[in-house]
Amino acid sequence: MIASLLQRPRWQLASAAVTGLVLLGVAWYLISPLFINVAVNEAAPSSSTTATASTTTSSETASGDASSKSGKFYNVAHDGEGTATLTKQSDGSYLLRLENFKVLNGPDLYVYTSSIAKPGESDVKESNSLSLGRLKGNVGAQNYVIPAGTSLEQLRSVVIWCKAFGVNFASASLE
Repeated sequence: MIASLLQRPRWQLASAAVTGLVLLGVAWYLISPLFINVAVNEAAPSSSTTATASTTTSSETASGDASSKSGKFYNVAHDGEGTATLTKQSDGSYLLRLENFKVLNGPDLYVYTSSIAKPGESDVKESNSLSLGRLKGNVGAQNYVIPAGTSLEQLRSVVIWCKAFGVNFASASLE
């Protein structure tokens, strides 16, 4: 059997080897995140830099801006747990923090905010969404800066989105 393989032209052997390596690489990219956890434990913003609910002014409340919104992650395509909290910082910027967070890892996960309060599988594509960047880790605590000028009225939920397959892994409604 091996002797018959070695009698083939070298280009066929090289082609088979390259094809095998490419397929192995694609399989690793798609499957390895399912059993490898990436833990991130970023520090929470200090209380001196985070505005509390008691410092919210009447103009902020009237415009729909809140000093804090939070929600628990729920399962969509995969199990998700933990809390997403949106807080206003003392400098006026906003920060999204994921705490006690855990979701099944995937090959191309991103953190999005959505204008839909409780997005399901297909709702995210049809909503006004904002990418906060690649998910830093599928386990632990992490922070994401909300870009300046973002309308907070549109931030009704947080979505862990797999770009490669267009799948909502898990979401949290912000209230």
